[in-house]
Amino acid sequence: MLRYLIIALLCIFTKSLNLQGKNMDTTWDKTRSLTAIKAPVLSKGELEMARLGKSLFFDKRISANGEVACISCHRPGRYFTDGLTTAKAIGVGKRNTPTVVNSFALSWSFWDGRADSIASQAVKPIEDSIEHGSNRVQVFRLLEANYRKEYESIWGSFPVLKSNIEHGLPSQEAPIIANNIKKILASKPRAVPRHRPKNKNLAAKKLLISKAKWQNQFDGLAPSDQDSINKVFARTGIALAQFERTIVSSDSPFDKFMKRWGKPAASGQAFDKSFGPQEYAGLQVFVGKGGCINCHHGSNFSDRQFHNVGFPNDGLDLGRAAGLAALKQDIFNCDNKEMKGQEWLQKTSSCEEKPYLNYAAVDSIGAFKTPSLRNVAMTAPYGHNGQLPTLRAVIENYQNPQSKLGHVSESLPKMALNESEKKALEAFLLSLTGKFSHL
Repeated sequence: MLRYLIIALLCIFTKSLNLQGKNMDTTWDKTRSLTAIKAPVLSKGELEMARLGKSLFFDKRISANGEVACISCHRPGRYFTDGLTTAKAIGVGKRNTPTVVNSFALSWSFWDGRADSIASQAVKPIEDSIEHGSNRVQVFRLLEANYRKEYESIWGSFPVLKSNIEHGLPSQEAPIIANNIKKILASKPRAVPRHRPKNKNLAAKKLLISKAKWQNQFDGLAPSDQDSINKVFARTGIALAQFERTIVSSDSPFDKFMKRWGKPAASGQAFDKSFGPQEYAGLQVFVGKGGCINCHHGSNFSDRQFHNVGFPNDGLDLGRAAGLAALKQDIFNCDNKEMKGQEWLQKTSSCEEKPYLNYAAVDSIGAFKTPSLRNVAMTAPYGHNGQLPTLRAVIENYQNPQSKLGHVSESLPKMALNESEKKALEAFLLSLTGKFSHL
């Protein structure tokens, strides 16, 4: 009797192993696209640009009040985010600060994709009334006075202006500024942390008054001076982008698991303390029942597209629809002469896709960029407006996504996860955290 019992147990055990093996094989087929991210290899000239970009990234003199640098919102200690619901610089923004880590692997920039490269994105906050509040002429003078040697070692002689202008902004920015004025003046009072002055947006309002004067000054410049200023400004964006290309994170517990799992006959030896059965169960939810991989795939866990996934949107943010409108008038896009000279930039999917965009697509209303999930545990809060404080809150929101503006993407499956599956999925997302490095 004992003999038959042992044989039966062995059969059950063997069958269980076979089922587990088949299950892992099926999961592997769906997971192979989630490969380790590869850092770009910068040339000697690109590294020179990156060093200049790093200096500018940390330089507060690039802002109107001398108090705001790129690191004010993109803090290295917080994986180049700020940990706040929405960004706070000269004023209070309406959107959450995305991480710069692995930004080289994305295409469209900003939540609404209004910039088609990280080089184009880099110059936008500089002239935004709520962020740096500065202007391209001030940036020109900053480089002229403090970074001339670095600039000339890369691009040759620094341009000389006929005018002694110190500030200037093209009148083409007027519609954008007018919209900012309306938004700031119409905004309702909001709670402000005690450690920040209550008149933070007042500074932005005063700055907008100055900008009207800046426009008149810029428009009065000789065309050659305008071209020189725009050229230096575009190169500033390129330098900042080259630095951002060096900010890379890839060696997460999941990446290490994939290396072990991808070796022949290693499926039974792939787990370790940092990625075990719980994380693997979460991976199965991610690629299976949860449907997360539909949008979060590839080495950076993003399809680089825009979707309305029913996240909170009380401010009725138009998202990609507004981004497409702004993209049309961006003179620092992929077609800019300086941007065309950057081979790496021209190869991004956004630059290749841009000529075929449907700028009137109704589906873009309320849609936002699919963010990378790498290091997602370190970049809370979540969503375009930071309204979801934790990963669990994000998972719960996906159980019943509802949109106040536009309609939820038809490709988005409703999750019906039990508690065990939710915990497993969260454990998997935690395994995507890796250390980062930069120049």
